[in-house]
Amino acid sequence: VGHTSFLPNRDAVDFFLTDIWPAVRARRPSATFHLIGRSAPADRASFAAHPAVTAHDYVPDVRPHLAQADCSVVPIRFGGGTRIKILGRAVVSTPVGCEGLRAVNGENILVCDTPTAFADGVTEVLTNADLRLRLGEGGRRTVEELYSWDRVGVGIRELYWQLV
Repeated sequence: VGHTSFLPNRDAVDFFLTDIWPAVRARRPSATFHLIGRSAPADRASFAAHPAVTAHDYVPDVRPHLAQADCSVVPIRFGGGTRIKILGRAVVSTPVGCEGLRAVNGENILVCDTPTAFADGVTEVLTNADLRLRLGEGGRRTVEELYSWDRVGVGIRELYWQLV
């Protein structure tokens, strides 16, 4: 999920489609990959040329797409940005993709640092319903306990009071 005009996102998509997706498809031929976010039409066509890949453009609400996903992937290799949005589903990420989060490998996310390990992680999430459920519940719990608006708001209010 994200604009592919942003270089870290574009690199992540290219990395996933070239180095990871073929291995996932070899193990799980029924797997599909949905890319959501603004992309140039030529880029969407290029992404969709890969087997079982759908390149959506901007969607007004990502929640229905995420609700249908068995696994979310975050193959980010460099760059910064807000990472909170990745948790709440079964997620496989690079170490950079979950930087700054209270991500605990195997509890609320799978963190994989090589293409082979990443493909293994995605395959395991797709085939292991217990793992998928555990990661999703752990991610959701992490979001609610640490990153909900109520929790973040407390810290912001305290900061404002200190400034006043």
